[in-house]
Amino acid sequence: MEYLKNLTICVGLALIVAYPIITFFINLYTWRSRFHKFKAQGLPMPPHSIIWGHIPVLIGIVNNLPANSHGQYLADQLRRKYPDLGPNFYLDLYPFAFPMLVLASADTLAQVTQEQPLPKFHILKKFFYPLTEGSDILNMEGEEWKKWRGILSPGFNAGWLMGLVPKLVAETEWFCKILEEHVEKGDVFTMKPLTDNLAMDMAGHVILDKHFDCQRIPNPFVHSLTMQINWLTFGTEPNLFLRYHPLRPLIHWYHGRRVTSFVEKEVSTRFEKSKSSDFVSNRSLIDLMLKAAPSAPNGKLDPDFKKVVMVNLKLLLFAGHETTSNSACYIFYLLSTHPHTLTTLLAELRATFALAPSVPEQISANPVILNRLPYTNACIKESMRLFPVASNVRGGLPGHIVVDKENNRFETDGFMVWSCNHAIQRDRGIWGEDADEFKPERWLDAEKMAKVPKGAWRPFEAGPRNCMGQELAMMELRVIVAIFVGGAQGDGKVGESERGGWVVKDVYGDKKEMDKRRGKGWEKCVWEVLGEKGYQARLAEPNGDLPCKVLRIV
Repeated sequence: MEYLKNLTICVGLALIVAYPIITFFINLYTWRSRFHKFKAQGLPMPPHSIIWGHIPVLIGIVNNLPANSHGQYLADQLRRKYPDLGPNFYLDLYPFAFPMLVLASADTLAQVTQEQPLPKFHILKKFFYPLTEGSDILNMEGEEWKKWRGILSPGFNAGWLMGLVPKLVAETEWFCKILEEHVEKGDVFTMKPLTDNLAMDMAGHVILDKHFDCQRIPNPFVHSLTMQINWLTFGTEPNLFLRYHPLRPLIHWYHGRRVTSFVEKEVSTRFEKSKSSDFVSNRSLIDLMLKAAPSAPNGKLDPDFKKVVMVNLKLLLFAGHETTSNSACYIFYLLSTHPHTLTTLLAELRATFALAPSVPEQISANPVILNRLPYTNACIKESMRLFPVASNVRGGLPGHIVVDKENNRFETDGFMVWSCNHAIQRDRGIWGEDADEFKPERWLDAEKMAKVPKGAWRPFEAGPRNCMGQELAMMELRVIVAIFVGGAQGDGKVGESERGGWVVKDVYGDKKEMDKRRGKGWEKCVWEVLGEKGYQARLAEPNGDLPCKVLRIV
């Protein structure tokens, strides 16, 4: 009997060990065979190995990219290495990544985001789980998503946003005061933390109707939220130590508690104030959500509803500041490397704004003036074309077929369908041979832009699930660029040709400066992608957080 008992235990343990191994090899065989079938059908993909899939191809690409470069570069680099590949293709990286269908043409992307929208891929829930537990509007589907989209949409109404411009201007003025301190010091600093604080102060007004004031004073909540954001991961990093970093759970636990505590207090306080007869509601996103709260007999906020409000506030603060911060950095960076563009931009601002009062005062008094800056808008759109802050992943469904212009029929079932914005926005077949060049003028050429397919510019995605905050982001960037380049002062004492703001001086190529900072992580800045030292890193931020000096425009 003892022998049988021991034998049963041994067999059980063997099955426990063997099951995942057997499952792995079954999945490996299934996926490799499926890709091999697609290859035999002539469907586009890089050279495929029945044993290794596309892993050797990936290694060849990754070895020629900086270790901290953003994953968006992968699809574009593959297309450059294999010119006949086309914009849509399969990619087999199992077991290191989910089997992918990469889409980078306007017609195929419309099929999965507009005509028959696919659901968000489950990896997004994993990415946002430490922050939102995956129950935010980005990961909602069906009627629940429609409900919350309807609740939040009025908060991004253009008319309402115009009323917030004076607050956005005031935050930008503080930002410029900080820049002026760096001008006086003549020091090298990283721009990204400054634009992070600027964008977070702006987001606080729009989302919570609250002034974080983190540009001037360290804010514990903003610090903890930033820490959580910096440690989010898709769990697909090639570096296994980074993928399974032992400190990540502890950091999310510690800072997550602080973030949740702050947001919960804000929601509870705002809800209690809303019940007062003298409370004046506005279209801040917290007010819009609380206005939709179901009535409760005891006058308390429903716990389930409160939880959804809290997770969405955290998501909106993340998305609402990250896009603006990264995009502002890239505009500064590109203007520093394209002096002709800076000159043209400055000329538009000088022609639009009077010598007095100051540019910030003129914008605050007449926010509509921001709509009369076509070249400024073109600079912003061109920057976001070259450096989109995000791409999009959808989950394939049984029977859902994507058909391209060559009549290739792509199955989506089981695949992560990757809408690679970086690839389509640098496609020479769409944007011309100068697709990799920063040329804002292209946006002012009606004949040229008429040839660009609808949906080829998609930093905010397209379709019913596009970014709700795109009008806000563009408005914030117009305010920032107008004041940064146009200048925060304007007392009428300077001549028309003398007035100006600031310009970033790129120090990526300053070997002496880099050597001074060697050993502090700045050595990563010596890398380039597509000729740019300021390539997009981990979460689409500029490499090294954009180390720079800043000078006054004279």
